[in-house]
Amino acid sequence: MKKSLLKYFLLVVLLAFEVGCRENSAYKGYSPTNTGLHYKIIALGDGQLKPVKGDYLQLAITYKTLDDSVFLDTRSMNETGFVILPYDVSSFKGSFEEGVSKMNEGDVYSYIVSADSLFLKYFKTPLPNFLKKRDFVKMDVALHDILNKQEYEEEIEKYKQLVER
Repeated sequence: MKKSLLKYFLLVVLLAFEVGCRENSAYKGYSPTNTGLHYKIIALGDGQLKPVKGDYLQLAITYKTLDDSVFLDTRSMNETGFVILPYDVSSFKGSFEEGVSKMNEGDVYSYIVSADSLFLKYFKTPLPNFLKKRDFVKMDVALHDILNKQEYEEEIEKYKQLVER
């Protein structure tokens, strides 16, 4: 009972803090960090694990322009709808990886990140033609599961068997 009350109290404090931070954001409904990442909590899961270096993250990610036009969605990329990414250090200042470090399993956040940095530093590819230098993109990220190395290898094996059918 005390844990439930504490959990709800902390949630109310977190939401009040987030609403206060949103007033300083250039993007309506988003809170800024000191590195330039903007985030919005879409849903809080019931997971209690946060990722640590060396984990593998099973994520569903939707990439959108600032006017919400979807240009890539992991749910349409493969049979599982997820991607599994190794969790390490941020690839650039203000990266979505910074935001993921604050997520628990089951959480869904939306991030606004630099398109230049995302494509050039994370994907290591040129910007797509529909984006310009200094544009920003939205990333809706659902942290489905946090896997250790053995669990990651098991998931890869399951995926291989699924594809071979």
